[in-house]
Amino acid sequence: MQGDDETLREALFELKVLREREAEALRESNALLKGLSSITDAARPAEALTRLLRSIEGSLGCDLVALIAGAHGAAEIREATDSTLAGLSFPAAPLRLRRPIRAADAATLTWWPAMPAPLQRFSALLIVPISLPDGEAGAILCLTGEHAGFSPDDQNLLSRLAILAAQALATLSLSERNALLAGVIAGSSASVVVADARSPETPLVYVNDAFVALSGYARAEVLGRNCRFLSAEEADSPERLRLRHCVATRSNGTFELRNRKRDGSFFWNRLTLFAVGEPGEPPRYLVATQVDITAERAAADERDLAQRRLTAALSATSEGFLLLDPHGTIVLANARYRTFFEADAAPFLPGVRFAEAWRARLLAIGYPEADAAEGARRRQDRLFGGEQNREETLPDGRVLQVSDRATSDGGAVSIATDITARVATERILAQRAAAMDATEDGIAVTDEAGRFTYMNPSHLAMFGYEREGEVLGRHWTTLYDAEKAEYLTRVGMPEIRRSGAWRTEISGRSRSGAEVEQEVSLSYLPGIGLVCVSRDISERRQNERERARLRDQLQSAQRQEAIGQLAAGVAHDFNNLLSVITTSTSLAEGDLEEGREVQSHLQRVQAAARNASRLVRRLLHLGGRPSEIRAVDLGAAMGEAADLLRAGALASVSVSLSLPDETPSVDADATDLLQVVLNLGINARDAIGDQAGEIALSLTVETLAKPLTDMAVGSVEAGRRYAVIGVRDTGPGIDAEGLARIFRPYFTTKGDGGTGLGLAVVAGIATKIGGAIRVQSTPGEGSTFTLYWPLEPAPEATPAHPTGAAEGRLDLTGAPVIVCDDVEDVAQSIAALLERRGAEVTICEDARDALAAIEEDPEVWALLVTDFDMPEMDGEALARAGRAAAPALPIVLCTALAERRKAGTLFDAVLAKPVCPEGLDAAIARAVAARRRCDTHAKPALAAPAEAMPAGTPGEETP
Repeated sequence: MQGDDETLREALFELKVLREREAEALRESNALLKGLSSITDAARPAEALTRLLRSIEGSLGCDLVALIAGAHGAAEIREATDSTLAGLSFPAAPLRLRRPIRAADAATLTWWPAMPAPLQRFSALLIVPISLPDGEAGAILCLTGEHAGFSPDDQNLLSRLAILAAQALATLSLSERNALLAGVIAGSSASVVVADARSPETPLVYVNDAFVALSGYARAEVLGRNCRFLSAEEADSPERLRLRHCVATRSNGTFELRNRKRDGSFFWNRLTLFAVGEPGEPPRYLVATQVDITAERAAADERDLAQRRLTAALSATSEGFLLLDPHGTIVLANARYRTFFEADAAPFLPGVRFAEAWRARLLAIGYPEADAAEGARRRQDRLFGGEQNREETLPDGRVLQVSDRATSDGGAVSIATDITARVATERILAQRAAAMDATEDGIAVTDEAGRFTYMNPSHLAMFGYEREGEVLGRHWTTLYDAEKAEYLTRVGMPEIRRSGAWRTEISGRSRSGAEVEQEVSLSYLPGIGLVCVSRDISERRQNERERARLRDQLQSAQRQEAIGQLAAGVAHDFNNLLSVITTSTSLAEGDLEEGREVQSHLQRVQAAARNASRLVRRLLHLGGRPSEIRAVDLGAAMGEAADLLRAGALASVSVSLSLPDETPSVDADATDLLQVVLNLGINARDAIGDQAGEIALSLTVETLAKPLTDMAVGSVEAGRRYAVIGVRDTGPGIDAEGLARIFRPYFTTKGDGGTGLGLAVVAGIATKIGGAIRVQSTPGEGSTFTLYWPLEPAPEATPAHPTGAAEGRLDLTGAPVIVCDDVEDVAQSIAALLERRGAEVTICEDARDALAAIEEDPEVWALLVTDFDMPEMDGEALARAGRAAAPALPIVLCTALAERRKAGTLFDAVLAKPVCPEGLDAAIARAVAARRRCDTHAKPALAAPAEAMPAGTPGEETP
């Protein structure tokens, strides 16, 4: 019994569910029928959509139904049951119009507060997507004030009703398009007719008002008839046969036909025919548009007549004439134009495409295919590119003046004129005019009355004028003072009338009042007037004056240096004698017993020797020029030297100057610097001679990382800043023998034209400033002289005359020493002093013997004492070679010209002649200490105790 009750309950439940489903299905069916009825009963498509939305509102029992369209991030209500909401827009992103949304409580949606206020009064919402005709995202929105007012069944029903809405929208869109198309056709100014393509007779089914106005027939008279009754063409005319074929095949085409109106008058008709139908189906209609072109044909006939007349006229002209239509087709090319451009394979005939004709022409004259095609395209672009005038040279050498212009109707015209003869004449005249304008000489022409008719730029610039118009028409006397003008009139004019030409040097007056020194050549041309050729000689005269000043300056300097060199030579010999006297007396003083009378005589000899030494010093300064030490801008000084060199150089020799961005200053004698650069520059100029060449002056600043050992004069120190002055020439160069002698006084390769003092002066100045000179030269490739001018003072030297000397004596017991001096007595006296200190002395009068001894056994020798000026090999060469063989060997330079030599990398100490024992001791001690500092790894054979190193002694120079 209990089981039967359970079965009964299940059956009743299923029955209830079935009834609910049937009720929902009935509700859905009724809603769909109601919606369909609202669409079909609407009088207009636009009304159908509104009725459908209201039907949906009633079927779902909601308060508002709206159609929403969204695009580009915004949504808009297109239609709504509340018409006041139509056109309302809001952000589209929250709605997500591409999927359904159902919300029992809209307030719980995060984006709901952003919706417009008129929509926020509702509680529940339902959104279903819908397809819009234009492809936009769309949806149907339903809103109700009842909480949880929409069920899933409502959503399913709305989805089905959305399909009806989409159909209603498509119908509305199609209706609007059809209405638009009908309005366009009906209101068109062109005649439009429609024929039934499915009927063999293709009867007219529609004509617009423009057809009625064009033909004069009423609609009732033509509908249902074939339109052939309008044609006035012959039955077998080409255009009518073409039209008949187009109608038969239901294809498209455009025709120009002669038609007859209802009143019997004729008109020309342009007919465009096209078929209309569904894709893949036979056409349903033939549509034709008609335009009355009677006036156009009359204008064309008149244009053709005018063209024939123009062609006849242009054929007779001497100019080539080409006319193109807007499509680039040749309309006309007269015989002259074809003579200019036509080739056998490129006829310039009416109807031919210009680009093809021009390409064939280029091929015929040898252009490659690709170049011919590109050239033809560019030529046509120029024709249509606007007004252009140019000259064109034909392959046979003729020159054409070609004028291309675009025409108002979109075409182009080209006119070609043979100007070969004129161009030849103009070229000659232009060359002459260009030559006159380009010449550096001033050229001016006056008329018979003396008024200027031409003045070239050089003549204008010479007298300070900028434009020719400022002087044309003025009399030539305005360029001269009254006195000079009177001279030209009184002296020059009679000579010009007599011989036709006259030349003189005279000063004119520029526009600013400045004097213009010029060489003037005047000629008379009958019928023209005076031709004046004027050359500005101001620079030449300035150069002459500058060369004279430079010559005087150099001669003065050379005279002074010659005296100085002469004095130096005498001083050298005299000091050698004094050295013998002083050293001998010093030996006598030590050997003899202490006798008052003998000692007083020796003291007087010593005093006389010291007086003689002072006399020698005065003699050394006899030819010297007092120095004027001041701050000198090296860049400005180099620039002055370069200007002076340019003034004295031939035109074939260029002088260049290279300076750094910031040029240094140095405390120096400006004349010394100028003498150095000028002497080096003049030597370079003389080396180049009459040939073309280059002299390059340069200035740089360097801080030497290490000593340079290839100096020809002096030495340089590591870590010291130098201004490096370079003078490079492209002359014949100097051989090895010449390089070894160039700095010796009186040595010259110029014969009688040289003094042999120029480079000696340079060497003396370089030595005086503590600088150095490097020479690099290759025979046949030129030479480069580089002067290292110190920018910082040398380290402070110990005073030459100290207040006291150390009491210790130098101990040289057993030390092997070489003394090298070409004067035997001097060498013997120095050797004697050294032997008193215990040294074992070897004397060499030839520096080559001393070098051989050092190279034979470098480790043996403890000291080298050498003179500087010696035959065969001087002291500098000996020191350089000896240093290479024995780096640890101390070297003392003992010279009569100590003031011109400095200690450095070659000489560890410099000792002045005449030699005294104390000075020799100090120099040796200093040399040993200097050598120890220069080479910490070397072990000198001679070690001097600190107490034996006096700070300085009269007659010596400390490093």
